[in-house]
Amino acid sequence: MIHIPTPPLIILCFIAGIVWTSTFNKYPNLFTIAISHAILVIFCTSILLAYMTVGPKAHIGRWCNSDAVHGSIDSVNNIKVRKHINSKTHVLDVVVNNESHNIYIQGWIASIDNIKKIQISFGGKDYSVNYGTRREDVAAFFNNPVYLYSGFNVNIPISDFSLGHQKLYLKVYLEGKLFSIHYPYPKIWINPIHGSASD
Repeated sequence: MIHIPTPPLIILCFIAGIVWTSTFNKYPNLFTIAISHAILVIFCTSILLAYMTVGPKAHIGRWCNSDAVHGSIDSVNNIKVRKHINSKTHVLDVVVNNESHNIYIQGWIASIDNIKKIQISFGGKDYSVNYGTRREDVAAFFNNPVYLYSGFNVNIPISDFSLGHQKLYLKVYLEGKLFSIHYPYPKIWINPIHGSASD
């Protein structure tokens, strides 16, 4: 009954409830049920991205939480992601050299909810971004002046990672929520290579 406002949870909990009750009827062990429930929640929130809020704040008919936050990683070392990423492998070759000492990432995040923290996850490490740079294009696209200062950037020292494919994505923390955003494709793999800078 608690999950009624959220259709994905009604379906998932109905199926899981049948499995859990029949299992418990045969093997009365609450510990196993609790562990499997935790695994299902992680699966729903992390993999299916099902909207898991229940109670008065739940949205009827809302299937996914990704629409609450919009964002994109636009460029890495001034290399445009959408223009240069391999659409099949999702790999972006990024030039690094000893002069730059950093990988510079730019993008934007827009949300109607209060943003608590934004991080870039790169190579398994999280980095806080500088948020609040002016993005007139974002405000114009959404026709919302609130998004005018939605830009972010971050410098990642090249000493923090080795050459080779590194996974890159955004983490956005709202009040009591965590959104993992993968733009412009489901995943981006950065392949740092030596050479001279180019766009």
